[in-house]
Amino acid sequence: MSSSNAMTSTDSKCKGWRRNMTYCALFTTVFVIALSTIAHALPPCFVSLASNSSYQPFVDVMGCLQSIPFDAAQAEATITSIQRWLQLYAFLDIAANPPDPVHFESVDVMALLEDIRSRTWDSDFDFQYAIRAALSRLRDAHTQAFPAPHSAFNWMLPINLIHYNGIVEVSPVFAADIEAVVDMREYAGATVKTIDGVNAATYIAEWSFQHVGLSKDPQTRFNMAFTINNGGFIQFPFRGPRQWLGLFSWRVPFLQSPPTEPSHTFVFQFPNGTISPPTALPWFARSNLAHYPDDVGPLGTPTGIPQNARLLVANAENSVAFYQLYNDTLVWFQSTMSPPHRPSFWNAAQKALNIAAARKLTSLVIDLTANPGGEICLARALAQLLLHSNTGVFTPTDVPNSEFATAIAEAAARAPLGTAPGSWSPSEYQTYSGGQYFSTNSTDWLTDGPFHFRGGHQRQCSQLLEISNLTKGSEGASCGVPLFVSPIKFEKIVIVTRGICGSAAAFFSHLMVSYGNVSTLVVGGNKGSGSEMQWASYPGVQALFHEAAVQQFSEVGFHLPTNCSLSSFLPCPMPQGLQLSFCNREMYSRPESTAVPTEYLWSPATWHVADSRDTALFPNQAWSIARRLSQHGKPLKNHLPFQ
Repeated sequence: MSSSNAMTSTDSKCKGWRRNMTYCALFTTVFVIALSTIAHALPPCFVSLASNSSYQPFVDVMGCLQSIPFDAAQAEATITSIQRWLQLYAFLDIAANPPDPVHFESVDVMALLEDIRSRTWDSDFDFQYAIRAALSRLRDAHTQAFPAPHSAFNWMLPINLIHYNGIVEVSPVFAADIEAVVDMREYAGATVKTIDGVNAATYIAEWSFQHVGLSKDPQTRFNMAFTINNGGFIQFPFRGPRQWLGLFSWRVPFLQSPPTEPSHTFVFQFPNGTISPPTALPWFARSNLAHYPDDVGPLGTPTGIPQNARLLVANAENSVAFYQLYNDTLVWFQSTMSPPHRPSFWNAAQKALNIAAARKLTSLVIDLTANPGGEICLARALAQLLLHSNTGVFTPTDVPNSEFATAIAEAAARAPLGTAPGSWSPSEYQTYSGGQYFSTNSTDWLTDGPFHFRGGHQRQCSQLLEISNLTKGSEGASCGVPLFVSPIKFEKIVIVTRGICGSAAAFFSHLMVSYGNVSTLVVGGNKGSGSEMQWASYPGVQALFHEAAVQQFSEVGFHLPTNCSLSSFLPCPMPQGLQLSFCNREMYSRPESTAVPTEYLWSPATWHVADSRDTALFPNQAWSIARRLSQHGKPLKNHLPFQ
């Protein structure tokens, strides 16, 4: 892997709309692994169902998946391998004993894996999804297990849902072609009174609290359960999916586990006041391996744009757009930190900032409501651009030390310059204090690193590190260096999120908040305006996918064993084809705050407002709220509602 690729926090590239998803690469990777590694064990029903592009009943697909038998020997090797990979997990220590037990659940993931090892499971499906559930307890979107071949299907209800003011409502957005199976379009706008006999908002709050594993903030997990209409998500004419998230009703395998029951019973109230009888709505599955058109909405006029906003610059290829709001505010919408065509991205940003300077706009609203992350170098460069920093806006990082990490670092030190895996390449780093580069043929950046007292004990990590300016970003520039100087310095900057601001986007936001006079607004949740809610998710900073790492290591002569050895610290192959990702490099908000990494630093927003129906349907309706608060409001004192 090149050093520029190493700086992509997902270590992956994506095509089309899937570049907006943190785990987009797994959409294909997991399934290729599944078929190539265990195809001989797949029952005939799987081959038939996986090649069918139509919606298929829950009982047919789930029955087939659960017919794959549990293999105790394979399970033993899988658990052993995961535990050994997790020696590289950045938060293995602190997860079991977090510094803030009020906001962070204590999770001893090694003990959970041992419990799974000790059991006999009814099927391979049950075993692999027990692993996924254990890792999901960490609430770290970087750290997940993706069962194979069971991840070959998306699961959908025939409706999607939005939430505002304690009301759950049927969204006007439906999964593509679902009406051919169950046509629920006349239910759009109906209120959901109960689900399985329980108040709908209460039911989904409890479900998201227990089962969504992508954020440590339960209010963000609640937001993730509901659908975002892409008419208001993309913000400009762009051919993309009709919906995003909505994890309660639309369960894609790289974000959420499948349903466990074949249906749910709903009671609806229609706008005319009529209440429906209890109505059972079934789950359907659709193969990810079959070939069918993407779930796309039409090109056309964007919807939901605030009345007083007008488009200045749009670059659909890179999912970035700029608007002028009233006569004083620039809105910068960006849905990825990995724009695929970097020169046109920078050109769009420069053009928009030139217009803002010419019109003497004084405020900037940065909309990250749909940004799950991307490339670390771009995050640093954008922070440096907007904060007008000449010396750099940096936060230190480190990686955990272990026998496994040291072995990789030793191989990286022997590798030709530019060929070592980025996270373990000595040329990737410089020290924080002196700006000194580490030797390219040594492990002194890692070995004899300092001990951090956290998680109830001391853990040895690498030296306090900064990503080196010798590292190149995707556009070829030095990491963290913007390609132009901003012609404008804004008086007010507000970052807007729905809590779903992850990875490199969270890294960017932490830099902006730590080094600039930048406010944050978070929208939604289930506790109402003013209650405490974080503006960021999973800011650990970098994910490693174990299958990709195996290939990277082999390229520098470090080969993992093909068989498990009880005496080895090295992981072995996972015979089921299960894919593992985990956060392997952590970050801190500022150099002086290295006791607590940002993943375990509770970061409540300056302002938190509950969803209205408008913001639930179209998140960009929050732009005007952000502008008003930044110019006329005060930060919430003790998180009381803004008046």
